[in-house]
Amino acid sequence: MRFLLNIHVRMPGEWTQERRAELVRHETEAAVELMHRKILRRTFRIVGQLANFSIWETATPEELHAVLQTLPMYPYMTISVAPIIKHPVEQAYEEKYGSIPAL
Repeated sequence: MRFLLNIHVRMPGEWTQERRAELVRHETEAAVELMHRKILRRTFRIVGQLANFSIWETATPEELHAVLQTLPMYPYMTISVAPIIKHPVEQAYEEKYGSIPAL
């Protein structure tokens, strides 16, 4: 199953820049590993925010939930999840032109 997530992060305001940077480093390492495992498929930063839209793929919603709970920033995240499927326009494009070009 594929899911579109909107993730907003709010770290405690009293943290030092060093502590914030360390958490961001750990989060990046975890995300890169999830991309390698083809669970985190794409991620897009929202300009001017500590937030993203991302596409995730797991077998079940429960698996997605379990994976999200492993993220270092999880305690500071507000996450909206929407299950998604292929849009008919993409199917029509592929039938007419072949594979959709990469972003």
